[in-house]
Amino acid sequence: MWGCQPHWYRLPKALRDRIWQTYRPGQEISKTPSADYIAAAREVQEWIAGQQPATHQVELRPRQVGRTDKAHQQECEARHWLREGHTTAEAVDALMERIRVRRGAAAADALRAEMRRQWARRSEWLDAQP
Repeated sequence: MWGCQPHWYRLPKALRDRIWQTYRPGQEISKTPSADYIAAAREVQEWIAGQQPATHQVELRPRQVGRTDKAHQQECEARHWLREGHTTAEAVDALMERIRVRRGAAAADALRAEMRRQWARRSEWLDAQP
């Protein structure tokens, strides 16, 4: 996952296409992205940096101030899977197995823990727009 869905779709389509064109399956596991992918990621980061003031004035809620990008990404990913219907033990177990195969046991355990935290807080965000 390159970013949460709302942030991904804020990128211009040309930049999203460039990320997909240069992405190689498994590079996030092997930690060996291509030079083309790194260049595309830098282009995206430069675009984001140019948008920063307008984007974050609108987005940040008081509880998000001071949060790390990783924490925000984990929260967004957990909410995404919950919104997609991964709310039963069977569905979550199947998802965790997919995550474990692709990103490792630690990533699956962290996602499960964050999904539990977000489920406990669902009244705050579940009916809200993503």
